[in-house]
Amino acid sequence: MKKNAIYLIGSVMVAGSLLAGCGAKDVSGVYRSNNTLGDFLAISGEDVQAQYEEFDNMGMGFIKTLPFECSMDLSKDGNFTVDYDVELLKSSLDSEFTAHADEIIDAIMSQQGVEKDQYEAVVQAAGYESYAAFSDEMVGIMKDTLYDALKDMEDFDVTGTYKVKGDAVSFDQWNDDGSAYSATFKDGTFTLPINANGVSMDVTFNKSDK
Repeated sequence: MKKNAIYLIGSVMVAGSLLAGCGAKDVSGVYRSNNTLGDFLAISGEDVQAQYEEFDNMGMGFIKTLPFECSMDLSKDGNFTVDYDVELLKSSLDSEFTAHADEIIDAIMSQQGVEKDQYEAVVQAAGYESYAAFSDEMVGIMKDTLYDALKDMEDFDVTGTYKVKGDAVSFDQWNDDGSAYSATFKDGTFTLPINANGVSMDVTFNKSDK
């Protein structure tokens, strides 16, 4: 009886170790999310949202559609690093400013009560050689302001550890409600629910070749 009990305990331990090994699948690699700045603004505080709402009144509603992607590197030793693709955001921002320059200036002029047929006379009276020179300077100032706001993100990353159990990947980071970040992994993709400021959002990361 004693020998049988030892065999039974040993069998349970072996089975447990095998199951643990099967559950801890290898999910290491680099994953990328595909979101917009507007997605993350939705879970920001009211103060931040209010600031970005002002962009709509300045002809810059495109701000919310800009790509705001990040990469997550899951190492084989259970560590992770998240970086934001600031260069992609800056490149997209530059393109959108160029495409919407006239709308931005229209919004500025409208706020000052200036009609479109008065633009040239008004800017020249203000000391500019032409409307084009005024437009270039105003758009340039706005771009520089936003670029400065992005500088802090260039060196910002999130690091920590992760664990895998079955199809679940848990991270040592926590939501506002105290729950740990936990993602569901399937076919090279994992979905990470985020809760912040009373708003929930799913961020999907796809396996990257990079």
